Amino acid sequence: MINFIIKNCDEQVINVNMLKNHFRIAHDHEDEYLNEIIKTATNILEDNLNLSILHKTYNCIVDNYNANYFITLPITNITSINSVTDSKNNAISFSTNNKYEITLNSTGAHFPISIKYNAGFTNNIEEIPNDLKLSTLQISKNIYDNSEEYLLDSNFIQCVINKYKKLHI
Repeated sequence: MINFIIKNCDEQVINVNMLKNHFRIAHDHEDEYLNEIIKTATNILEDNLNLSILHKTYNCIVDNYNANYFITLPITNITSINSVTDSKNNAISFSTNNKYEITLNSTGAHFPISIKYNAGFTNNIEEIPNDLKLSTLQISKNIYDNSEEYLLDSNFIQCVINKYKKLHI
């Protein structure tokens, strides 16, 4: 079983001003709530893509491992693997099969195993593809309008999700 913990980054895919312009909101009293909507919308999009839009550090916990198989990390656009350690904090050697799969080269590891890695397109909001920004805005609007059952029920959002899933970045 694989669990992972995200170290949140300080940046967001879109900012409150972009969202307020999209919603045509002029006041500031909902800014904190709008920030939470942005975080939720980003998480929904990233979960459906299995990608990290902004750079984040992940800690993937593997409860058990069969040496005949590889581990597929839950977020696929990995930029680097920082460390692989067992429950006694011993370093475990590993090899990568591709951008998001690793094989452990140690059979004496004590479970659980921790895999710390970085993933994401960028930390610069200007470098985020516009279709991902627009999808985040649309999902945010759906949350704001209380239509949770239709969060991803948009042809545009589905096209974006399918596009990035096919790329396997």
